[in-house]
Amino acid sequence: MRKIDPSKSTSTDDFPTWLSKDCIEDVCIPMHNIINCMLTTGEYPNRWKKAQVTPTPKCSSPSEFKHYRPISLLYHLGKVAEQAIIEKLRYTIDKVIKPNQFAYQPKVSTADALLQYVDDITSELDKPAVKYVQGACLDFSKAFDRLQPAIVVDKNAELWFQCKHREVDR
Repeated sequence: MRKIDPSKSTSTDDFPTWLSKDCIEDVCIPMHNIINCMLTTGEYPNRWKKAQVTPTPKCSSPSEFKHYRPISLLYHLGKVAEQAIIEKLRYTIDKVIKPNQFAYQPKVSTADALLQYVDDITSELDKPAVKYVQGACLDFSKAFDRLQPAIVVDKNAELWFQCKHREVDR
């Protein structure tokens, strides 16, 4: 709660972050109880699931949709809850995640991933029997931004129907 930045924007129907900051002693215990309830029930408050998406221009005179960046304004207590849950799960997650997992890890960047990649290539090339190394780099970060859920559901339903139909024809 102490890390809340009152200068950051939140959803328009959220209460002010400075209020949480100024009344931290009054907000901390109820927030602690809410987070514990979330962890025991596995439910996240519906209000905190909503985001107010604001298109922000990437350039000085945007003329197309791709010239905008979507900025999601969330409820600040939802962000606090997410950080508390992440901290609680971090120990378990760190035991499961491989050391060469670079995405979504604290204090790890794309530079670390590139250094590891170069190190892997040079290590392979140092072996006497290896003459060359082939590599492929893929970036899936925007892959799911382009999918329309309705189309995916329709395609899955169509594939399921085709598979079931084939089984009946046999």
